[in-house]
Amino acid sequence: SQADAARVILSALGIMDLNPAQVLPDASWLMKMQAQALPECLAFRTRHRADVAFIVTMAGRIIQMQSGFAMLESAYAQPNNAANIMMKNLLDLCIGVLAFYVFGYTIAYGETEDVGIADAGFDLAHWFCCFSYATTAATINSGALAGRVAFFPYLALSTMMTGLVYPISARLVWGGGWLQQMGFVDFAGSATVHLVGAVSALVSTMICGPRIGRFPEYRAWRKPLS
Repeated sequence: SQADAARVILSALGIMDLNPAQVLPDASWLMKMQAQALPECLAFRTRHRADVAFIVTMAGRIIQMQSGFAMLESAYAQPNNAANIMMKNLLDLCIGVLAFYVFGYTIAYGETEDVGIADAGFDLAHWFCCFSYATTAATINSGALAGRVAFFPYLALSTMMTGLVYPISARLVWGGGWLQQMGFVDFAGSATVHLVGAVSALVSTMICGPRIGRFPEYRAWRKPLS
């Protein structure tokens, strides 16, 4: 139980004299959270502030992975592509946040969440966490297409991934779609995020062909899938 786990932690810290009830949420926090809330906000206010802090912190750590992706991709590409790759990873966030807010989040969770920031029950922590997943799925293309595609076509692909492709997969698995109704469980995004991004990267590289200069005689627009 939570109380037993708290006692173990307090014992390890040498502060057994502290009552576990003092460090665990109880019914009083729910009353405080709902005391000043509008009626339509009551359901949202049932989440403890510690849960909100955890969700936002973990989403921030996921978004920090963008810097790691950028450095890894730069190391495996030609040096003259490094700045291009850095800008792609940066704009994955800057453009993706607009696409995901305008229509991506609505596609993914329109039937299970309040999807407009003007809605009284809009769950900004949930939105931020879902956006971090969306941009992770989109940025997988960046490494696969480094040296293969121009800057602006990549931005178009990234916008489509963040605003359309990922939200559809998220809706099927997490937003009340038919996969979720069949009992499919994807706890941390192995299929919804990483498999979707990997398949997109594979299809994109099949269309674009090898990196520029790898095979001088190759012309992707003549035989893209050969």
